[in-house]
Amino acid sequence: MVYRTVALVLTFAFATASRAPAGRSDVPFTAVRHHKGATGCPQRHPLTCTASIDSLAKGAIPHSEPYYYPLPNHRLSDLDKPYHLSNDPSSGWTERDPNRRLSGAVAQVSPERRKQGNAGFRPIFNGRDLTGWDGNPEYWTVEGGAITGRTTADKPLPYNTFLIWRGKQVADFELKLEFRLEGTNGWANSGIQYRSHELPDVGKWVLGGYQADIDLSKRYLGILYEERGRGILALRGQRVIIRPAQNMLKRRRPFRIEVVGKLGDPNELVADIDLSKWNTYRIIARGNHLVHIINGRKMVEVTDEDSRHRAGKGLIGLQLHRGRPMKVQFRNIYLKEY
Repeated sequence: MVYRTVALVLTFAFATASRAPAGRSDVPFTAVRHHKGATGCPQRHPLTCTASIDSLAKGAIPHSEPYYYPLPNHRLSDLDKPYHLSNDPSSGWTERDPNRRLSGAVAQVSPERRKQGNAGFRPIFNGRDLTGWDGNPEYWTVEGGAITGRTTADKPLPYNTFLIWRGKQVADFELKLEFRLEGTNGWANSGIQYRSHELPDVGKWVLGGYQADIDLSKRYLGILYEERGRGILALRGQRVIIRPAQNMLKRRRPFRIEVVGKLGDPNELVADIDLSKWNTYRIIARGNHLVHIINGRKMVEVTDEDSRHRAGKGLIGLQLHRGRPMKVQFRNIYLKEY
């Protein structure tokens, strides 16, 4: 039975003190956890602890506690304003709509602290034009500081097309970006390609390989799909190991997918995501270990032991799917290589 409690009060001993001067990151505050009996929570009853905003940004509160509601200066009337603590330290405390920043005490976290979270990352999109990217200019543009892929009834796609980052082929990395999606009659589909390869025999600007899926219906949102390859490799909420098939004579596929764990309820993981607004996507690929995270929530975790078919390096790209008219946008694209 799903139940909701509002618990977890976080404060300093001087929690009743007045707000600190602008620029201070150790201001007193209260935060409340919205607890739905979620998997990973250490207890199902109120938990009390003490922390500063700095220590929270450093991960003093485990990220398995998925919902937080900062209440600057104990204004309990702010309880109706939901906020989410991202796994990404560079984003600080953000609203569930990551396009808007939190006001009050948390807004006083210094820009220097946020920059620390970007250590090792570099932007691969300049926010102005498609320098460094390669795709069909009939479908890809930059609008309002965001890469924009658009299809219309007058310009349908014959097949999926991709905007390819030409910087280099990437092996072990972490990629983070913001995205949003609009569609027709509830349909729109896109994705983020990584460790991918070009398929010129199929068409220009066509990629095959791992894809972090984006889907307006949310059915496939967050899953691991292999474009023009092995298909769906992990559904949302799954921890998976992909192994080579042991007996090819008895198997239709040369690999097998073993679900070894659960990351959460697949519907609850995306229940409050509004794809018409900006959301964060984070992809981590190290060796044969792959992770997709949306708005700080882990969607899939995969270990690919199928050495015959897995990719160790490749291209990064953004997908525009054939079908009904749609628009997808990406911005604030950062890459860190290992």
